Amino acid sequence: MAENIKLSPEVILREVYSDNIYLVDDEKTDDYITSVLPNMGMQIAFTPRSRVELLYLGRFDIYNTADNFRQDHHYGHLNFQLDTPKGSSVNLGAWGEDSANQPDSTEDRSKDYSIHALYADVDLMVFSATELFGTYQRSSRRFDDTIDRDDDFDRDFFAIGLVNSQSSLFPLLLEYRYETQENDQPATGSTDFVYQAAYTGFKWRQDQRLSGSLRVGYLWSEFNSASAYDGWVTDTDLKYALSDFTRITGTAYRGVRESTRSARDTLDYYIYAGGKLSIAYSRLDPFRFRIYGRYENKDYRLTEASVDSREDDLYSAGVSAQYNIEDWLSISLGYLYRMNDSSVETQKYKENRVFAELIVLSNGNMRHKRLPRSIDQIDYFKP
Repeated sequence: MAENIKLSPEVILREVYSDNIYLVDDEKTDDYITSVLPNMGMQIAFTPRSRVELLYLGRFDIYNTADNFRQDHHYGHLNFQLDTPKGSSVNLGAWGEDSANQPDSTEDRSKDYSIHALYADVDLMVFSATELFGTYQRSSRRFDDTIDRDDDFDRDFFAIGLVNSQSSLFPLLLEYRYETQENDQPATGSTDFVYQAAYTGFKWRQDQRLSGSLRVGYLWSEFNSASAYDGWVTDTDLKYALSDFTRITGTAYRGVRESTRSARDTLDYYIYAGGKLSIAYSRLDPFRFRIYGRYENKDYRLTEASVDSREDDLYSAGVSAQYNIEDWLSISLGYLYRMNDSSVETQKYKENRVFAELIVLSNGNMRHKRLPRSIDQIDYFKP
């Protein structure tokens, strides 16, 4: 039985300096943050075509001076996978997160929450070049403090689609999504947010030089049964091997989401649109380099068109260098710049971060294996 079990441990020791830990425009506070990130993955193969995968990712922070940030963050994922000889598969799983939205000042507090989710994915190869897929997920978020419970939600997400790969150059993708979110708000009453979207595009296999998916489509949404945003959307995630040593990863997204006030959101909902680009270079192995950037626009709105809206432009850019001392040991240095240019003066900020990491026992960056199972484009536990 031991040969059917695969363990993937990883421990990261990180030191970060930030010149603006509260992400504010005035009266900035700098600090040093020491973090330990224990990560563990395990696969158990029952048969050549069935297995269980478990994943735990943690982060424990110690701030040199600040004392109102949450110090421990946890993410877990359990997945059962069953494949067939013809390429069909079934995935059943659960994931959860125990974390917090950060405080906004020295007088503020951490907004602790937990998320629990169950999901099911089905992929059916109905013909040699045609794949049908479907997914359903039920997720719930709960905040610890009563004052934050307006942001509690129950969310149901459903998607169905097909991929026709008769043309390997342009494998056609068609997809339909439906999602509903209910927030039980003690102060103002319950709210509900519903959207449906239809996509078309292409989806390339992971073993190709160009892999991932390109989706564009149209979305209809409602907030409390009143018309919200109707318009074009995209959910694109592509990887391209420019050479044996250079890989480019890009994402583009546009969608709509109900506001989370404990995360500094305002008004009823917002339209988010943006993208990320990352270039990884490994020709000088054991030295590896990565350059990355991100832009996101958030257009906050009320269902009452007469009320002024809020708009944020978020920018970030960074660079990192990693040296692999041994197969099980590496060090990494990096710099990250973030800025939010908001039409609301109190929401503006700029931040510079410098960080160093010691990575032990890693057979690959396990943080990239995280499965948030969400279209929110959330980057859990990123520095």
